[in-house]
Amino acid sequence: MSDAVSRTVLERGDKWINRAFVVNDWYISAYEPIIDIHGERVGILYAGYLEAPFRAALWKTLAVVLLLLIGLLGLIFRVRLQGRGIAHSHVFTAANISKIALYRVLFAIAAYWATLSHWLYAWDEFLWIAGFAAIEMNVSEWRDELARGEEQAA
Repeated sequence: MSDAVSRTVLERGDKWINRAFVVNDWYISAYEPIIDIHGERVGILYAGYLEAPFRAALWKTLAVVLLLLIGLLGLIFRVRLQGRGIAHSHVFTAANISKIALYRVLFAIAAYWATLSHWLYAWDEFLWIAGFAAIEMNVSEWRDELARGEEQAA
């Protein structure tokens, strides 16, 4: 046990809740003094759980969020290209390839969650895919509607 835990729990009699290096790994730990019938601190009660699974889940979540942000930025970039009338350039082709790659990555993530039987996470990925597809369809319809309006005005 570290000196900080010993001072906090045994000397001052306070609870100590923080991360701690226990034996060979980091844990989310809580220490509390054990007090006898005379009010004397006679020991410490410890409870903790391994931090690594939570840290791994955090990094996976951050990776998914990063991919989704990249996909959203790609969609915005693609819409701006369409708005400028650039629909057949190499940049637009690269944007289409990136979009397809993003959809494949999202499907792969959904499949990964499904193989682990995390159906809620898999469903979440499918909702992201559906959301991106719906946004793309709405933007395309909006562009067509604007083009029709400009033709009618001319």
